[in-house]
Amino acid sequence: PVANLYVIQASVSRRQPKCLAVLLVQNTHRRMMSAETTDGQEAPILLKRQMSSMGVAFLEGTFPPDMNMLEPIVNVLMWLDQKPDMNLLSQAFEEHLWKCHRFSCCMEEGGFWVQRHERMDTSYHFQELTVADEQAVNNWVQTAMLERLSRSHPPWQVIVLTPESESARAAVFFRAHHCIGDGLGFLFTMSPMLGCEGGDVLAKIPLPRIVMPPSYQKTDKTSSSTKKQAKPQSGCSCCSSAGSFIKGASISAVTTHDAELGINATMTERQPYLKFNGSRYYYPFPVVSMELVSAARKLHDATVNDVMLAAITGALRRYCANVHSDECLKDDKDAKLEFKAILMLGMPRKIDETDMTTALTNKMLFSSCPLPIGESTVEGRMDKTKVACSRLKSAAYMSGLAGFTQFLKNVAPKSFMRKAAGETFSKHTLLITNVPTATVPVTFPKQGTAVIQEVQMVFPNIIPQISILSYNGNVNVNLVADPALFPEPERLGEFWVSELEMLADTH
Repeated sequence: PVANLYVIQASVSRRQPKCLAVLLVQNTHRRMMSAETTDGQEAPILLKRQMSSMGVAFLEGTFPPDMNMLEPIVNVLMWLDQKPDMNLLSQAFEEHLWKCHRFSCCMEEGGFWVQRHERMDTSYHFQELTVADEQAVNNWVQTAMLERLSRSHPPWQVIVLTPESESARAAVFFRAHHCIGDGLGFLFTMSPMLGCEGGDVLAKIPLPRIVMPPSYQKTDKTSSSTKKQAKPQSGCSCCSSAGSFIKGASISAVTTHDAELGINATMTERQPYLKFNGSRYYYPFPVVSMELVSAARKLHDATVNDVMLAAITGALRRYCANVHSDECLKDDKDAKLEFKAILMLGMPRKIDETDMTTALTNKMLFSSCPLPIGESTVEGRMDKTKVACSRLKSAAYMSGLAGFTQFLKNVAPKSFMRKAAGETFSKHTLLITNVPTATVPVTFPKQGTAVIQEVQMVFPNIIPQISILSYNGNVNVNLVADPALFPEPERLGEFWVSELEMLADTH
């Protein structure tokens, strides 16, 4: 079940990093916390239940063992205008999340959730750390994002980082094992703990109605989306739909390796698949206004996602040419190159709105998206990106992809799925996530006064990962990759901003 999650990722080829797999929050206030401990293991079992098939896959590993991948941990870094009240924070988690077995149980070999703690251990799950300044927070994240979670406690932690500098922002680093759920599930589950003007945070998030809880699908409660609607495809709809379905169902089998570039691993390193080398760097890009993205969207008659991907593609092209001196991408040369990214898509799930923890599941699809890095012009990259992304708007394509994923999940043996995941990721250059969140300021926790100012999703993966998250009128982006592939990450951040400006015709 986990392998299907990794069946589709983004790729470009050559010196690809070996990264970790997904999500965002980790604990490392103290190294000893991430080490395996035995205390608590002999405590009486209060509850025991079987994990979902996806949970078992995340627990046992989604890649072949010799890829040396780390455990999949979801890491979320939130910057706030002040330190949140620790008592209110722990009370909110205990009230809204501890009742869910995924938050109150430990993971046990064999694929079981086992509860050994009747009450939440706040001394373990909530920790404080004092650092010098905001850069010290980012430096701490470099190490924290790679550490394991203890198996003797429920697999999640919240670390509050307080800078000594009076001008620096406070930060909260939330960390949870992927067995608990995916990003969309965490967003819905934690929504009752978030406050905003009007009181309904979910109504301020421009997600597609189909993935929202039931009451938001039938009313106008949600924010109006700024995304352009897909246009009907021309030609024979029957043949077009059939072709799209087949492409979705066969994608993992026909994917080829990306061309070798400075930002990916050599072809030799990618065969039969990449291996995680333990080296990853987290670099947040400069924050940009959502108004810039909206201007580019309107100018090019595109979607927000089209604009984001076109800008990333242009930034990567310029990075390859200027930092790695890849000859095929220098000057105004056009080149026909295999270059792909894996895009992660959150899927609809059943949600009982009287208990939002029912949203916790791992229901995702990964789609392979070719990116026109060989196109020399900004307009050309935008046009080709729109074409490449058009199939994500095809119900037939998504049905084929979902059907193939479900087939693997139900029928394929674990060894096959791990092999397929390893090979597919190794054929792509990077993975890209793009998640919209609240369009207004949010307090965390809801009963407190601390306001979130910026949110970053931090995912160490087997290949470079670029995580995009929009919040309160801004776009927050970061790169997690092998520093050998991106020795000057700040240059990529500069190129990203410049590409957006050119797409919006403001450069």
